[in-house]
Amino acid sequence: MRVLHFRSTVSFAGPERGLLTLGRALRDVGIDVRIIAYYRRRLPEPRVHWLIEEGRRERLDVEQWDDHSRFSWRAVRRLAGELRRGRYELLVTHDHKSDLMGYLAARRAGIPILAVAHGYDLSLWRMTLYRHVDLRVLRHFPRVVVVSDSLRRELIASGLSADRLSVIPNGIDVLRFADGVSERAVEWRGRLAGASTPVILTVGRLYWQKGLESFVRSAARIHQVAPHVRFWIAGEGMLRGKLEALIRELGLAGVVTLLGQQSDIAAIMAASDVFVMPSLGEGLSNVLLEAMALAKPVVATRVGGTPEVVRDRETGWLVPPLQPAALADTVLAVLQDPAAAARIGAQGRELVASRFAAARIAAQMADVYRQVAARAPAAGAVTPTRTPPGASR
Repeated sequence: MRVLHFRSTVSFAGPERGLLTLGRALRDVGIDVRIIAYYRRRLPEPRVHWLIEEGRRERLDVEQWDDHSRFSWRAVRRLAGELRRGRYELLVTHDHKSDLMGYLAARRAGIPILAVAHGYDLSLWRMTLYRHVDLRVLRHFPRVVVVSDSLRRELIASGLSADRLSVIPNGIDVLRFADGVSERAVEWRGRLAGASTPVILTVGRLYWQKGLESFVRSAARIHQVAPHVRFWIAGEGMLRGKLEALIRELGLAGVVTLLGQQSDIAAIMAASDVFVMPSLGEGLSNVLLEAMALAKPVVATRVGGTPEVVRDRETGWLVPPLQPAALADTVLAVLQDPAAAARIGAQGRELVASRFAAARIAAQMADVYRQVAARAPAAGAVTPTRTPPGASR
């Protein structure tokens, strides 16, 4: 079966890494995958998207299309042409922009379409509008895969039909992710911390929804009790200047380090002692699964699909969002009980390796792909008469 994945992207984050993992695993279950990254570059992001660089290294069929506008009929026509020429049996889209453009292109090409909903980042005011448009567009899709039960409930409450939603979480190849990571972790330790220095890590785009201000404020509270602890933030985004100012204001220069955008997240995670996810909202975080795959003790906020993976004091620790004091107290408790941290980290790894194994997720996805393609009418899977909201004729 030949499938095209179309993803609108501005950075190399969890969904992009998850797409590469899925692409590799789908090959083993008979799915021929091509990935197009529709890239809206923002400095200091590289000219060639890291998804393309990593995909080529993995010998995946990947291509970059440069995105120069918020919506492009030219790109829609180009995508429709690609669908016809490539003889694809299914188009899979991954975000509000690719959903709309993919819907229009699939309709032109007479190709069935499937959306994967990863959740909505509402850090920017316009994202609320985009979410509204996307939810209306998704009502025309024959099937939408959601990454968590929490997100499924959200979409049903927003008007999507329950019988068109399938819950398939993100997947991870635990052995591959951890392969050779120890040596690379030593290099990170040598650069930024001593061998015995406790390191608390968070990973994510520097956006409001990731809760990074709470992370920095919790670091200040921990620093008062344990001044030897260090904190790393891996990721890039619009809040960098604000976070730098907050770090200076709280006297945390040299204590909290902004690592910027990094491709080798596995090594950075392996070099840390505790992984923190302070998000204000999540569908199901890829970086959370990655940290658990390395048996790291995780402290995460009780939002979105996170409690479906982090069972409090069983596979990690849960805290309320926007409460730096609670976050700091929990991280300190984890540092002070290394035996519990190791035990719960191991239990987290066991859960991820069984329930979220990439091969298992790929098999579930492949079943849905074949179902959608098989049930599509001859003229294509999407044939409503009216143009979706957000597009003009």
